[in-house]
Amino acid sequence: GSIFIEEPSFAFDYAHILPLVEKCSILHGHTSSVMVELAGQMENNLLIDFADAKRIIKEAISILDHKFFINKKYLKHEDESHFRIQFNGPKGMFDLQVPKNTTYLLDGEATVENLSTEIIKILAPKMPPNVEAIGVYIYEGYNKGAHIISKITNQ
Repeated sequence: GSIFIEEPSFAFDYAHILPLVEKCSILHGHTSSVMVELAGQMENNLLIDFADAKRIIKEAISILDHKFFINKKYLKHEDESHFRIQFNGPKGMFDLQVPKNTTYLLDGEATVENLSTEIIKILAPKMPPNVEAIGVYIYEGYNKGAHIISKITNQ
C-alpha cells in the first residue's frame, strides 16, 4: 500500500548558491513545499498512522528550514563555529564565512533533486520497518520542482 501527505506545514525556507548555473550562481533563496509518499506492507489495514507520519515529516523538514545549502566541495576551512566557503563561478570569486548552525553541507549541488534525496536520508531511519520506499516531491516556487523515490532499508 501507499499513502501521500501534503500540507502547508511541510514548507521550508532556504538560501543556496548553484555555482555551475549562471542565473543561480549568486546567493538567493526559495520557499519550497514538500509532499511525501510512503509505500510498503500494510499492517492492520494501515501503512502508517497519518499523525505519526506528519510528526516525522515535520521534524525532518525543521532540520532544513532557514538553512544555507551548499555543496561541501566548496568548503575550504572550518573552525569551531564557522565554515569558510570559496568557489569561482560565472559571477566571480565567492569567499564566504558562514555560521555552522545555519549552514547545511550537501554531498552535491544544492538542487531540489539533492534536497529531495536529503529529506529521504533524514526520513528513512525514522520510518517503521514496514515502510519500504519513500518518495519526496519538492516544489521550488510554483509549478516546478523535483521528485525522487527511493527504496529504503531502515533496519
